[in-house]
Amino acid sequence: LLFAGIITKSIKDKGYKEKQLSPMILKSSLIAVIGLAFVYGGLTYIGAQTVNLAPSDIGKTALLILISKNVLGSIGPVIIGVAMGLACLTTSIGLLTAGATFFEKVSKGKLPYKFNAIVLAIISLGIA
Repeated sequence: LLFAGIITKSIKDKGYKEKQLSPMILKSSLIAVIGLAFVYGGLTYIGAQTVNLAPSDIGKTALLILISKNVLGSIGPVIIGVAMGLACLTTSIGLLTAGATFFEKVSKGKLPYKFNAIVLAIISLGIA
């Protein structure tokens, strides 16, 4: 739900009128659905094709590394690492944006977005 608010606000900030919001949100949602279906469909297919590759008691991380090596060769784990890093980055950017926007709205603009984003980034860095 946080991301829906971010998308809606971004569309409004781009200058789209109220009538144009629904079609733009629908297009954004369709792109997200297609992207997620592609990713999870691909994972399902690869899992089905490599079902006999590893013992049944293998952990999820070890299985992903084994499959990536089998399908992509020695570069597989590197590609998986980059993909995971980018996935985490997009999630963290979305959460940071949502948090900064939330605090700006709750403080009625007394805490500006940029300040909130910097503070939340520093706190996140400290926790990480």
